[in-house]
Amino acid sequence: MDTEKILNNAALAKLPEFCIEALATLCGKLRERNLTSFYDLALQKCMDHTLEDKEILETFPDAAEADLFRMLVIMGMVDRAFEIYKEKNIPEEILLENLLDAPIWLEYHMDNYSYPGFQWRILLWCRMLWEGKILKFGRLQMETDLTYKEEVSLYRTEEGRILYAKAEDAGKNWECLVTKGDSIVGLHIPASGPLKKELCIDSFRRMKRYLAEYRPDIPCKAVYCHSWLLDPQLQNILPGTSNILSFQSLGHIWGCGTFHSETIGRVFGEKGKSEGINAVPHKSDMQKRLAAFAANGGKFDDGMMLIVRDEFDALCEGRITSVS
Repeated sequence: MDTEKILNNAALAKLPEFCIEALATLCGKLRERNLTSFYDLALQKCMDHTLEDKEILETFPDAAEADLFRMLVIMGMVDRAFEIYKEKNIPEEILLENLLDAPIWLEYHMDNYSYPGFQWRILLWCRMLWEGKILKFGRLQMETDLTYKEEVSLYRTEEGRILYAKAEDAGKNWECLVTKGDSIVGLHIPASGPLKKELCIDSFRRMKRYLAEYRPDIPCKAVYCHSWLLDPQLQNILPGTSNILSFQSLGHIWGCGTFHSETIGRVFGEKGKSEGINAVPHKSDMQKRLAAFAANGGKFDDGMMLIVRDEFDALCEGRITSVS
């Protein structure tokens, strides 16, 4: 266990000083308890995708220590991340942007638990970023090498309307734009501030340049996003000036219809998710609007969005400012 390297990585990820100090303190405790070899093993197993969270929980029954240990492991992986990005011919500056996801998730953890650390799902998420599977371009992140897996396809009707339908419901002369098995690029939306349309389109431009220069092998038919932010119901809940609705206008939206969504956890936090949205104060306008919707029997859904490749190019080139 190289404490200095771990702490340097944490500084590179722009974690705040109090968090770096907490990591340093944990390193000292690991030495005192003769657990440095466990850290080295956990780090290697994490990189090999064989680490299980129960191994961490068995070693650290205290939740705060377990959460901080997960962060320690993911900071230890940063050196390997630089090697992976070089091997994959991904520019180093993209990794440096990806590292900035760490303080975003730290803030989420502090808001919900009041101490520094990562949940297990965040360790797995950061590992994907460090491995170059998801790349950050300003406001948005991109995931390559995906195939479209939804049961509904995107069609253009004879009248020129673009809509979703199952194959058996499609018109005879409709043009299929995106269907199951097609090559797509995925979008992810970090919780890093307002979702302003101009910032999103700037991310699109950077993604397009990256794909052209580094991944011309991807026969991308469309850009795809799946998120609680794409719930079509938000169009009747949020004001017309909402950045979220502006983002939705960039593509073709479809409600998933499962009504299993991250909305409550994302807007009202872990306490709202576990104890109900009325267990936390409703401070923001969004919280108040969503709480009113839920009080009237509304159920939150996830949504998905597709931007056909020629529409994506038109957005990048400024020929259009929205799709829908």
